[in-house]
Amino acid sequence: MQSLLPVMKPPDPKSVAARVKGLIGGQDNGLIAITARRLGVNEVALRITIDDLEPHPTLEVIMAVVRVYGVDPTWLVTGEYDPTSHRLAMDDEANFTKSDLCKLLGRPRESGTDESAGDTGLRLEA
Repeated sequence: MQSLLPVMKPPDPKSVAARVKGLIGGQDNGLIAITARRLGVNEVALRITIDDLEPHPTLEVIMAVVRVYGVDPTWLVTGEYDPTSHRLAMDDEANFTKSDLCKLLGRPRESGTDESAGDTGLRLEA
């Protein structure tokens, strides 16, 4: 897969949460447990990603939303559309990984670790 350019500014967790809520809102009768199952993510991960007071978007949820809704990962994380990252994520959807998203965020991920993504506000989740 081609290298993705790093994002210049760290993402704002509340803005990421708002974009995720905008995508999932009004579906599944508002039941987070059902939405989490549909996305194939842990319910707790989804809840902390979209928390109203102090959201902590997780890579697990970001990856699922990109996959299920076909959105640009750069837009989801930063609010700025990037046709290159969108095309890469969609063209190679099956191979677009958490490591690729970390590269997009400008944060290298050591293989086999479950470390925090630092100041990005995003956490790696199993």
